[in-house]
Amino acid sequence: AQATDEDLQMYLLQLVQALKYENSAEKRRERNKSDRDYQDLSAFLNMRASNHESLANYLYWYLQIEIEEEDSFKADNIAMYREVLDNFLSVTPFKETLEKQNKFISSLVQLVSTVKEGGGDRLKMIEKMKQLLTDSEQFNIDFTNFPPLPLPLDPSIRVCGIKPSKVTLFKSSLMPVRLTFTTDKDEDYVAIFKNGDDLRQDQLILQIISLMDKLLRRENLDLKLSPYQALATSSKHGFV
Repeated sequence: AQATDEDLQMYLLQLVQALKYENSAEKRRERNKSDRDYQDLSAFLNMRASNHESLANYLYWYLQIEIEEEDSFKADNIAMYREVLDNFLSVTPFKETLEKQNKFISSLVQLVSTVKEGGGDRLKMIEKMKQLLTDSEQFNIDFTNFPPLPLPLDPSIRVCGIKPSKVTLFKSSLMPVRLTFTTDKDEDYVAIFKNGDDLRQDQLILQIISLMDKLLRRENLDLKLSPYQALATSSKHGFV
């Protein structure tokens, strides 16, 4: 509770995982009976994230990925995470923005899937994607010009369009998409969107490297690391 928002964000991924160990309804009732001042972890995260847009952004996506798969062995955990997410969305002032992000990601996944459907030559796919970005009515969004939206990968960046002329597909088997976003400050922001890949492992390793870098810098030890960001928006897609 004494941690700054920045410090809390450094450990948020682990705190969301910790919910499954201490946030069962039964344990919550027992604690609330025995300690009136006790605040369970989900309530604490809801409270902090509702006052900080970046925390809200990452909490939403970390929770979202936990409820997407129906697994009979994890049914209790999935139900718990869904309850936590519903409670969070009922109190956060950022609900509308988070839901717009979700719709944007869904449209982007649909776009990339449509581009890859026909298969064929990579250069032809790139041209097809440029065309679909320019004429994107079928995806219920104008990808080239939309109201400023915090990018899930980095919510401090507000994007308002994708530049079709600068889009490209990498040569690897899954053909990740290199997107150049226009920001609300009329600057370019480049990100890679991967569809068909689980980025949770990348996300964890990069978080650990970033954490190590921040802790070492506090001791005036700069190892000249440049960790980039990764965010899994599903077990099947995400941003780098």
